[in-house]
Amino acid sequence: MITLTDLPLPLRGVFAFLDTVLPPETREAFATTEINKDQPGFLVYESFTGKTQRILMDTFQLMNGCSPVCQFLEEFHLFHETDMATALTWAYGLHQRGKDPLEALRADYAFRWEALLSWMTNEQINAARSRRPFCEHQPRTKLGDRWARCETYWHVGTIVLRGDRLVCHQIECYLDMDTEMDWLEDSEWAKFQALGGTEAFLAGKFEWPPIRLSMTTSFDDVRDAVLHLRKLDQVRILSLVAKEVADAHPGIDFQDNICGGSARISRTRIAVWLLEALRRGGRTDAELLAAYPSLTAEDLANAWNYARTHREEMEREIAANGDDA
Repeated sequence: MITLTDLPLPLRGVFAFLDTVLPPETREAFATTEINKDQPGFLVYESFTGKTQRILMDTFQLMNGCSPVCQFLEEFHLFHETDMATALTWAYGLHQRGKDPLEALRADYAFRWEALLSWMTNEQINAARSRRPFCEHQPRTKLGDRWARCETYWHVGTIVLRGDRLVCHQIECYLDMDTEMDWLEDSEWAKFQALGGTEAFLAGKFEWPPIRLSMTTSFDDVRDAVLHLRKLDQVRILSLVAKEVADAHPGIDFQDNICGGSARISRTRIAVWLLEALRRGGRTDAELLAAYPSLTAEDLANAWNYARTHREEMEREIAANGDDA
C-alpha cells in the first residue's frame, strides 16, 4: 500500500488539504467508491467528485504558473485547470482506496471536446490577444502552441493546445441554442464529424473550414483559406504557384528589391523593359549579347516573348524609366 509519505510533496499537500476540507461523508465516498474520470457523471456538479473538482480549481488556483502543484502536474502534460482538477480528484480517490494515485496523472487527457475547430492565423492570434487577454492566472503560451477557434453548442471562443492537451480556453460569447441536439444536428457540425471530428482534425487528417473557391472568389478569401492550411500544405501551394508562374514565362523572375520589382532576366539585374527599349532603339540581338555578356540567346528569346505578351506593361515601364534606357 502506498502511504502519504511515499508521494511527491505537491501531491501530499493536495491530499492533506482535501482531508481537511472535505466532509466525512465525502471522504467515505472516495474510500468506498471505485471512480474513473471517464465514468458518466464524474464531473456532474452535484456529485461528490464534481464538488471536489470545483474545490480544487477554486482554492488551489491551479492555473497559476508559479504554483508548485501546477509545475508538478506539467510533468504529466496537464496544463488546463479542468484537466488538473480532474486528475487530482481521481488521484485522491485512488489514494483513498490504497492504490497508486499517479495512475490518474498518467491517464489520457487529450482534448476531445465536441466542437467545430479551425486553426487561427497569426493575425487572428494577435487580435485575440489584444481584444481580450487570457486571464493572468492561466499559464503562458509557448512557441509551438497551436491556437484554434472553437465553437461548441453553447459558446464560441479560443483554445490554445500544446500537442493534444488543452492549455488555455477563452470564451468570447455564449450561443443561444435551445438544446444541445439542435447544434449537433447542424449541417456544419455533421460535415465536420463526418470527416473525423476533433481527433482527426487535431491529427491533421483534414482542414476546416473546407476551401471552396470559384472564379468569383476574392483575393482576401483565397488568402484566408491558404493561411488556415497546415504549413506543409502552404509550402506545396507556394511551390505549385511558383512553378505555374515560371512555366508561363520561363527565364523571367520578379523580386521587389531587384530592378524595382520589374520583370527581369533570371540570374541577372537586367530588366526586360530595358532590353525592349534598346531593341526598339535599333539594337540587334548580336549587339545586345555583346553589350551584356551574361546574357544568352535564350535569355533574349524569353525577354521578347514576355514583352510581346505584356505590351502595356512595357510601354508603362519604358515611359517611367526612359532616361535610364
